[in-house]
Amino acid sequence: MYIQLREVEETYQTEEACALALFRAKWPSGFRCPICAHPDYYLIRTRQHPLFECRHCTHQTSLIAGTIMECTRTPLCKWFQAMQLMSLGVSATELMERICVTYKTAWLINHKLRHAMMHANGRVLLAAHIHIQNDMYTGSPYLSSLVPHEKDQPIIAGAEMDDEGKVEKIVMRQVGRGFCRSRFPDRAAGEHFATQHVASNPISVVITPRPSKQYCVALALMCRQAFRWLSATFRGIGAKHLQAYLDEFCYRTNLSAGKRELMDNLPALCAQTITITYRQLTRRKPFSHPAGDFHTPQRIANGRAVA
Repeated sequence: MYIQLREVEETYQTEEACALALFRAKWPSGFRCPICAHPDYYLIRTRQHPLFECRHCTHQTSLIAGTIMECTRTPLCKWFQAMQLMSLGVSATELMERICVTYKTAWLINHKLRHAMMHANGRVLLAAHIHIQNDMYTGSPYLSSLVPHEKDQPIIAGAEMDDEGKVEKIVMRQVGRGFCRSRFPDRAAGEHFATQHVASNPISVVITPRPSKQYCVALALMCRQAFRWLSATFRGIGAKHLQAYLDEFCYRTNLSAGKRELMDNLPALCAQTITITYRQLTRRKPFSHPAGDFHTPQRIANGRAVA
């Protein structure tokens, strides 16, 4: 559903409303001191973001401490507007225009929100009937995945399927060349993916490296949808940040499949995820992920990776 900016502003128009929403997301059962878990506090309002001083141990903390927004100077209302606009999959340029911030601020907000989504996806475990297969992101809708190109980015995608063969949950991982035979990821990549993203005792796990007669059309179409979004919205994404964008797509897709609203989950996720700095973002290596890296093949023993 398309979200009009007026609707966003009406929901998160004031700092007070956003502070209350963040308080509830960070402490759903009421305040708890991060040091001693005591529930009582003194409120100190002498700063932009009020301090909560524990009445038991006197430790001071703030609403944004330990969250994805830690150390931010951007008003909370703009952060919450950005969270709501993330349901559209907007670019930093569009976010800059819609919440009236600089491009660098919009870019950093978008990537911090994606960082929180990466941590959520790192905990996703596929269960029941699972299909795992490879794909190729070429960076452009005009380049065929069948023809080698210098911008090729190998992908492994896994999906939890329902009884009708529809995708219920999806995980997509960027793959290093060490997992590739010729251009596409080989079976070892699918097995490594399973050690990170498949729950114990699934009903079935089908791994289909190309070529295969068991190739899952529904999963392939989901990958095509992700690639079209990357091309149409961002004009293609390079290797350094591709995984973050794939995680954003999967996070939104999984929420939608579960008939859950993004704003019912994202504030709590941001409140529980430690921030990432601009320096860390710009120095992040490709293929890195909270669930584990995906660039060096490992031996597989008893269904688990062995270094």
